[in-house]
Amino acid sequence: MKCQWLENHTSIDSTGRVRPCCTWRNTGDEPLISKNLDDYRNSNFVKNIRQQLENNIWPKGCEDCRLDEEYGSPSMRTKSFKDYGQGYRKDAEIKFGNLCNLKCAMCSPYNSSLIAKEYEEMRSKGIDHELIKRKTPNVNAWYEDDAVLSSVAKQMNNMTFVKFSGGEPTVNSYLADFLKQIDNKRVHIQITTNGNNWPQKLHNEVAKFRKVKLTISLDGYDKVNEYIRYPSNWKKITSNLLKMKSLTNINQFIMSPTVASYNVHHIGKLCEWANNSEIFTSHQFHSVYAPSIFHPSNASAKMKQQFEKDCEKYQQLKSISSQVLSTGAGLSKTVEYFKLLDKHRGTDISVLELDY
Repeated sequence: MKCQWLENHTSIDSTGRVRPCCTWRNTGDEPLISKNLDDYRNSNFVKNIRQQLENNIWPKGCEDCRLDEEYGSPSMRTKSFKDYGQGYRKDAEIKFGNLCNLKCAMCSPYNSSLIAKEYEEMRSKGIDHELIKRKTPNVNAWYEDDAVLSSVAKQMNNMTFVKFSGGEPTVNSYLADFLKQIDNKRVHIQITTNGNNWPQKLHNEVAKFRKVKLTISLDGYDKVNEYIRYPSNWKKITSNLLKMKSLTNINQFIMSPTVASYNVHHIGKLCEWANNSEIFTSHQFHSVYAPSIFHPSNASAKMKQQFEKDCEKYQQLKSISSQVLSTGAGLSKTVEYFKLLDKHRGTDISVLELDY
């Protein structure tokens, strides 16, 4: 068993640790980032993962790929052979901590500073839930050290493709400052964003590169997205999307919904809006595996029926149909958690039109 990500990719996660790819589930053994990324590539951590794969043993951090392949769906591992076959021989993913402007339903303190703060507030009020017990991770703010940020940025000149995600990479100046120090404008840039923020300074830096891929995280149309990706603003998102679209160097503009127990029946309407908007070049769909209460298989039979109808119209949805249509545990735990959030936030779960 092989994985091209391990051999060609470097991913700096929201805590400042380095790992094989963005779907890797941290085990605590990941090395902290240093000025020289070769320290990671030559580490015992990487050597151990390579050895396990050669012995056809799934490393602990590869759980999402294992599950994808168990369901018969394409995984990050299987897709890596196609991706790297297209010439992306060296690439990287950069996260500037867990700073975020949203508190998305499926997210955690690991990738959202706002969720970390909200959980602390809820715990102080005596609100008890297994998800709320998740604590804020220790973040190594390497990007605040100008020397380290500059060193890492300059190493990106030797890459063919660099991806930025979060947290939310657009909410601070680190991304624009990082891009400014990449002199090789032939490097392909990808930014994954929730679309609620698009500063002019960042816009100007992005415009300098030859090819840019923008991935927009949207999980529903209008009010549905505002509830799931709270407290996003649909009007602001659509305005920012048009501003992004004005860039002449975008070669891929992707809508990337996260499909879960609470939105399987809304994805079709989102696809309809996306097609009518003529903004996106393609759609990518991802299933929620963790927390397990949000796995799309937990949706009701009625919600799954709507999803099946949408699959007939939007063929891309079939990539996750096995996850959605498998047998789940029901919506009770999803509803229980959302009602706790509603009480704290003043939101209303009825926006989701769940069948429970």
